[in-house]
Amino acid sequence: MRGFRFFIVLVVCSAACAPSDLAASDTGGGLPDGGVSADAGTGGGLPDGGVSADAGTGDGGTTDAGTGDGGTGGAANDQFGVLMTYATEPSGREWFLGDATKTNGEWAPETNDITAVGNGVYQTFGSSGQVRLNVPSPGGKPWWHNVEATAYFRAVGYTGNQPPHWEILARSERHSGTSNTPRKNQVNSGIAPPDGTAYWPWWNVLSDTDYVNVHALGSSYHGNIYVQNPGRGSDFAHLEKEFSHVGGYASQKNPISDSGWPIAAAALDSSHPTAWFGMKWIVRNNLAGTTVHTELWLDEQANNTWSLVTSFDDSAGAWALSSLGSDGNSYTLGSVAVPGCTQPPYSLALDQPLTWAGPWVEFRSDEMTMQFKWLSVREIGPV
Repeated sequence: MRGFRFFIVLVVCSAACAPSDLAASDTGGGLPDGGVSADAGTGGGLPDGGVSADAGTGDGGTTDAGTGDGGTGGAANDQFGVLMTYATEPSGREWFLGDATKTNGEWAPETNDITAVGNGVYQTFGSSGQVRLNVPSPGGKPWWHNVEATAYFRAVGYTGNQPPHWEILARSERHSGTSNTPRKNQVNSGIAPPDGTAYWPWWNVLSDTDYVNVHALGSSYHGNIYVQNPGRGSDFAHLEKEFSHVGGYASQKNPISDSGWPIAAAALDSSHPTAWFGMKWIVRNNLAGTTVHTELWLDEQANNTWSLVTSFDDSAGAWALSSLGSDGNSYTLGSVAVPGCTQPPYSLALDQPLTWAGPWVEFRSDEMTMQFKWLSVREIGPV
């Protein structure tokens, strides 16, 4: 595997998973070499060494993730055969992608144009090239807090003006404008957080029928990887912190501008797709719940060999925002005034780490038609 020129490189690989286990075939719908052929609704091509489990219902949290609770630090594979960097927290919540063409309480794509193109492989254009694949929290399930989120992607077409890229977001809910501002009892489809949830600091200040500033629901950490196609310069990867959506982005952290790993051909279309690759986004607090540790990982060759691209520890003052921009202003919904995110009852400090849980994890891409497989989210322990 080629080393990354400016990367912090750390490689771990399970002896149970040979490099060919996850090597995707461009002509076979992305099924791994040697993988077990499976219907797209029941897990989608379990590689050798994976734990056979039915992921077709998409209900998550009901299947074992591959002996991960022993604290092996990544020496075990999940049910797709993908290496886990950190073990699932004992009794922690787990979700694995089932039939992506069907929505349910733990699978809520924002557009419904997903098609199956192979066993466990799906394609979507989203809305004009903007893909938002949400994993919300149904009743009886805890909100996502310390998470390891994993996905395999490739691009098969490009549109738009900004560089095409993928993101995984944690500790968030919707990312939208003011036109669909919800009341508190409509957040997360009206499903309140379970007792003991480390929810947004303003959550208990609002009554159930108060309008929520929709900008504040977008607070999140992002791990980003970009397609480096010719003529469109961009970072290869970087980290983002969003206090509110869309005017509350802090400066990007740890931009990697030269990876040594271009993930685009000379052209980017259905005849020249990118290769498959895997990415992991890890967000976890320290034991005291005062700082947030993030890690962005890459499986460059889709062969279950993972490298740490970059990481960052967020603490008070470490990753600050100068102002909330347009999101800091009050606006109205009908005749109801909704305060900005720095104003009561939200009172977000512009240098605070986002230590709370969020009801959604989001897999996202922009400006492309893309394919995906083997998505998962698992609750892991704190640092």
